[in-house]
Amino acid sequence: MSKNTSTSAKSDKKNLLNPIHELIELGHSQGYVTFSNILNYIPNAKKDVTSLEKAFASLLKEDIPYLE
Repeated sequence: MSKNTSTSAKSDKKNLLNPIHELIELGHSQGYVTFSNILNYIPNAKKDVTSLEKAFASLLKEDIPYLE
């Protein structure tokens, strides 16, 4: 495996492990997030309430509004 492929694989793994960070980045760039955005980044949100709560807490901490 080449170094670029290895780096890319690590980056992909990091993104999969930290969807809340990606959601925060989106919120900063747009100035808000929608509930649809949240469901895109946390697809099992309806079953994984803990991740959903962490996402909302992170958005609140970063002062990023969410729209329904």
